Amino acid sequence: MHSVETPEGNRLTMVRNFFGRKKTIQEVITSGQGVRRNLEWALGSQVEVRLSAGSFPRSFHAKVSGVDHSPLNAYILLRAEIPQEVKSILNGKGSLTLEYDSRRGTRFHFQSFLLSEMDMASGEFRAGYPSEIETVQDIHAYRFKNILREPIQVDLGKERGVAVDIGLHGLLITCNRIFEKEEFISDLKIALPELSLVQGTAVVRHIQNSKAYPGWRYLCGVEITGMKPKDHRNLNRYLTRMLSQ
Repeated sequence: MHSVETPEGNRLTMVRNFFGRKKTIQEVITSGQGVRRNLEWALGSQVEVRLSAGSFPRSFHAKVSGVDHSPLNAYILLRAEIPQEVKSILNGKGSLTLEYDSRRGTRFHFQSFLLSEMDMASGEFRAGYPSEIETVQDIHAYRFKNILREPIQVDLGKERGVAVDIGLHGLLITCNRIFEKEEFISDLKIALPELSLVQGTAVVRHIQNSKAYPGWRYLCGVEITGMKPKDHRNLNRYLTRMLSQ
């Protein structure tokens, strides 16, 4: 995990997975202008907001129906989709958690508090204006969306599959054959989009059933144990391009 500060003053955290590449990018929007833009986007896009109150285990759905940015009276106006249910949960609950997603898979969430009781006629109530908004972008999910456009074909000997996660030190590959754990792969081939074929050796570290990827029975995780310097450079070039998108 590594944190930096962006030019806007936001905190940016990169979380890496087993393969040594970015799994998620976590950013905290701390600038007033950034918070304002995000709330205006939530209002204009009418995204579905998941609302949690206190320690209550269930979340409820609402939408942003208004935002007041004035320094002395800032608040968010929310409209509950099922007013009666939400009102019963909000009753006596001061702390709130709001969470919503963008179409590109970025999740936003922040802590707030109840400012007013719900108007049952409109289903609206006021929540406190946030000082910062946390965001999480799942690079793994974004990677799979890219793979649909430019699939990375991988050969494990005679078995062919598609990489659903890739890094300098390993890959997660779809396959229809059950590999043995610690099985040595002497002929690993990775067809990088717009780059040459890279080859090397690998060791199977885990195998699991595949339910998220139709048409494939298993997911095989392999660790790269050997690769020529030129192929290693090409793999690094591809990862650098992919992570900068």
